[in-house]
Amino acid sequence: MRPLDIRWPIIFLVIGVHAFFSAGSMHAGDEKRPKACPAIPLLLLSEGEFVLSAPYADVSEFKWIFPGFSVSADSGAPWGFAHLGLDLIVASGKARVIAPADGIVEKKELYQNEHNGQYQVNLRIRYDSEFVYHLLFEPRANTQLLGEKQFDAIITLQAGQKVKQGDFLGEILDLSGGDYSCGEATVHFDIWRGTANICPAPYFSPEAYAGMLGLVQAKFPGAELCYP
Repeated sequence: MRPLDIRWPIIFLVIGVHAFFSAGSMHAGDEKRPKACPAIPLLLLSEGEFVLSAPYADVSEFKWIFPGFSVSADSGAPWGFAHLGLDLIVASGKARVIAPADGIVEKKELYQNEHNGQYQVNLRIRYDSEFVYHLLFEPRANTQLLGEKQFDAIITLQAGQKVKQGDFLGEILDLSGGDYSCGEATVHFDIWRGTANICPAPYFSPEAYAGMLGLVQAKFPGAELCYP
């Protein structure tokens, strides 16, 4: 929630009243605040305040985005097919992933992809009553055992747990063994507004947008992140 635009005299008055009624209890009050209203900042955020950071800890750990976001095969995207998200391709071995926004974990699951039979780990994190984002860790794991290795490479997260923007979530591993017939190790990132899977580009901070655009243009010079 954005800071209130109030004058310094009012601030000092509030501080003085608080000190009078709860002298010596500032730390206790601070400890209680997250328990008392953990969801309030989330629920009061509006679309204009939903600002994403990039989901990587270090951009150099990813070599490019392929594919980006496109609603249809004829949208003009250089990759030539529909894809509702951004796929960050691991540069070498593994890469660190961070939370691109605050939220509450709704799901962490080991999942066998019905299209290629490979195992991946899906994270679903709710920002507020309107926005949800997904991070799908696709390590190119051909066995459940390898899938569990990827599962363990993500920090212990449980449904209902809060994450903050920039929190380390874990690593995406390259478990392909050099077999890229189903693609390279990838983190798929997408956002939803209500029931609509939408382009994340307008919600990135300027720094995050520049970094993500640089990744898609590393593969497709001059391309955009999204082709709606």
